Amino acid sequence: MNADISPEQTKYLSDEMDYLRSAYMEAVRETRVLERYALVATGVIWSWLAVNDAQGVMGYIVWFPAIITWLLGLRSWGIFKLLLSLRRYFALVEQSAELPGKLGWEKHKVDDRERFEVKTVWLFWFVLQTLTLVIPIVIRNNV
Repeated sequence: MNADISPEQTKYLSDEMDYLRSAYMEAVRETRVLERYALVATGVIWSWLAVNDAQGVMGYIVWFPAIITWLLGLRSWGIFKLLLSLRRYFALVEQSAELPGKLGWEKHKVDDRERFEVKTVWLFWFVLQTLTLVIPIVIRNNV
């Protein structure tokens, strides 16, 4: 660490990093929960509609998955923005530690694998949202 940082400040930064890392991991877990909720809600609603194809009822209920996935996706996007902010802060703290080479998690995480993971998350939400919009249109045109 920088020679200008006191032991108290070093302890504070260490404790802060521990807290922020746990908050980061909790936020990541929450995005996975949102993905599951979106899939389950969509599946339950479409399954119910497949069994209970009542006239008039399908009109509005068939759009619920699109609304649910949009809202949960919006929440997931907000969490993603928080995660990016935390990662920038982690990188700043690691940079101030003047670690050699690729040491430090944020330096280490900047690779092709990570970019692939982020793309798959966005692909998941895009495909799910598209399906929840296209399927009701197809159903309404075939009824």
